[in-house]
Amino acid sequence: MATKATGIRIRHARGCPASNGRDCCGTRGGCKPSYVAWVWSPSDGKKIYRTFGKVSEARNWRSDAGSAARKGVMKAPVRKTVREAADEWIAKARAGEILKPDGQRYKPSVLRTYEGDLARYVLPAIGSMQLARLQRRDVQALVDALTGRLARTDADMARRRLLHACATGVNRARRPASPARGDRLGER
Repeated sequence: MATKATGIRIRHARGCPASNGRDCCGTRGGCKPSYVAWVWSPSDGKKIYRTFGKVSEARNWRSDAGSAARKGVMKAPVRKTVREAADEWIAKARAGEILKPDGQRYKPSVLRTYEGDLARYVLPAIGSMQLARLQRRDVQALVDALTGRLARTDADMARRRLLHACATGVNRARRPASPARGDRLGER
């Protein structure tokens, strides 16, 4: 199936006959192609890409993402990991660049607790994930796992540590919202 939609291209597997200029039959010797859609982000000056299994999904995403990119809600992701965002947050909080909601600096003992909770509970599980790819379901899976082995309040505190680390990274990674916000502890 050929598509001539602007901003969407077909991507075939390496061994597919279509990669050599022939037709992809989708069965013997062919592949199930994926569709790569992109939109231009004027605020970043570059393209934002996403891959889909169906051309209709690619068209729908492109329509929604184009509007979001023009409004400045969707931005091009950066390759920062959750671990890098957490380290950056701790460093900025220590330096007094990030303050508590009441405008006061974080106490050193609180920062040590944050650092310990992140290192013990959050970073081993999702520290290597790119912040831009972190989704609510990832955070919810972490919270569910922590709730199973920790007291509910400890799991909630670990989620809050992640929320703080993501808050800084959200601004830097240019996510529209933190994936750690709004999950439901203990609910399935």
